[in-house]
Amino acid sequence: MRSKRKWKGTRSKRCRRRTRRGGRRRMREEKEKEKDEKNKEKQENRWKKGRKMSTLRKEWREEKKREKKEKQEEKQEKKERTELAFPRSRTRRRIRRKWRRIRVKEDEQKKEKGKQEEKQVKMEEQGEKKKNEGGEGAGEQGENEKERNRLEKKTGMRERKKKDEEETKEEQEGEGEKG
Repeated sequence: MRSKRKWKGTRSKRCRRRTRRGGRRRMREEKEKEKDEKNKEKQENRWKKGRKMSTLRKEWREEKKREKKEKQEEKQEKKERTELAFPRSRTRRRIRRKWRRIRVKEDEQKKEKGKQEEKQVKMEEQGEKKKNEGGEGAGEQGENEKERNRLEKKTGMRERKKKDEEETKEEQEGEGEKG
């Protein structure tokens, strides 16, 4: 058997390094160190990427917030402009006008009802007088009354239509003031 020492001189550097005291262990440790360094670099790169992404996300969030704020400010400005152009008192005025119109309508209707009642009373009185006079003329007079009533109804409808048209015109003018 040959001894190992005899051949040590001719061995390669690598082999010698391995077989020196704790050589293999040292090699393993060196390799592990290299691996660890590489892994650390990879990890750092990953973190850098993550940081980049997180910073980008932060920037995006900030941009969105900024845009939201700007939109809100624009809305507020618009509101203020509209309030300057059409103050709330105008809307109140509009409401008052509306109710005034309604009140006026009701008053007119009451007046018309009163007039119609007076007319009916007069017509009844006239009819009674003519009936007292008697004869065939009374029947003819009744027909005339019916015809007169029909005509009055027609004219009343026409007047109502005219009033409605006037009211719609006023409302349109009111809307024109709004716009």
